[in-house]
Amino acid sequence: MQHNFRSAVTQAMGSRRPIKLAPNGRHPVSAGIALTLVKNEPAVRLVRPDGSRPGLLAIPAGVTSPRETSAEAALRVLQEALGLNTHPSQIMGELDDVVSSADEVITPFVAWFGGLTPPSPRPQACTHAVTADELLSAPGESPGGCKHGWRLQSCEIDAPSAAILRQFRDSVLLQPGAGLAGDDLAWPAVA
Repeated sequence: MQHNFRSAVTQAMGSRRPIKLAPNGRHPVSAGIALTLVKNEPAVRLVRPDGSRPGLLAIPAGVTSPRETSAEAALRVLQEALGLNTHPSQIMGELDDVVSSADEVITPFVAWFGGLTPPSPRPQACTHAVTADELLSAPGESPGGCKHGWRLQSCEIDAPSAAILRQFRDSVLLQPGAGLAGDDLAWPAVA
């Protein structure tokens, strides 16, 4: 399963041309979808954002500094949030930029970590793994769409992360090469 999944994601990511948005005064943020194996099943690692309500999870994301590329920032954020040792070769590709109502342009990357089990990232951090099967079987729309998050079987995902994970699921796992356009790119952040 892991080899087929990794190959399929690599192929789908390789055929994508991500939609890039001009910052236009917005803050640049990089995010990382960390693909790992949990009990030999592909999964996405999530974290509980600082200050969020209990049970709400997100993909790791953080501000891109002027001294780093978006890809470097995504790897840094994955290392800081999940405790993973990262290398540029782990990046499988880039998804379409997403705009949040927090005045951010989020550039998401997908990275493969295989069977690496992240150590405890920070004592107060909470991590969770959502399997690819759970992503694929999740309902297409939550009430209010991704603008209000996304409830999966095992957790609830915050709004910006929900938009990014839905994009990954819909355009990489379900319909390789498809992208989002227009209003689908603008998802408000959760306070």
